[in-house]
Amino acid sequence: PEAASPLGFVTYGTTAEQKNIQAKWEKLQKGLEDWENVPHLPTRPDCVAIGTGIMGAVSHGRLSTFVEIPGKKKPKAQLAIRVQNVAPVAVGVTFNYNGGQKDKWTPIKTIFDFDRRVPAGPYAIDLSAAECAIHRKGEAANMSEEDFLKAVKDREAAKYIPEREQAALNLRVQIVQKFTRDGEWIKIGDVMSPLAVVEKDE
Repeated sequence: PEAASPLGFVTYGTTAEQKNIQAKWEKLQKGLEDWENVPHLPTRPDCVAIGTGIMGAVSHGRLSTFVEIPGKKKPKAQLAIRVQNVAPVAVGVTFNYNGGQKDKWTPIKTIFDFDRRVPAGPYAIDLSAAECAIHRKGEAANMSEEDFLKAVKDREAAKYIPEREQAALNLRVQIVQKFTRDGEWIKIGDVMSPLAVVEKDE
């Protein structure tokens, strides 16, 4: 869960620098209503260098701790620090089933939210012309999942080929990102037409 204020304010530098920062922080803190109880945590000048060295040693397996495992005679080595990469931004996607008309884009669906573990591979989105045909007509909003799957199967019949073709040609997908939690979604890259094959010279 998100906190209303930072958990702490970490600074690093010499003793004289830290005292100066502390005095300025206390003065500034009085004007920040939600930050009154945020602690100031002064550290050594080489704080960043030490932290970087520790992380490097852990990643190369040169720094570990030994833990006792019940039922085992010998202790087992365990990494001293576990580092996990998380997404610093939120990633979303929006669809348009009407050739990119401005007022026809769907609400943005968040794919990866802030602080979520970064995936090892690409995120797959399954799309079919039959599904797009149903969305294009606006029928999916009032359907249950079971009714939607049934409607998709029905749209796969040969008589719906022209409808599926139009749905595929008019499908547009836009990837968006949000760089701050309370910020706006920003378009990333061009609008894509994943169900239409376009020649290079078109």
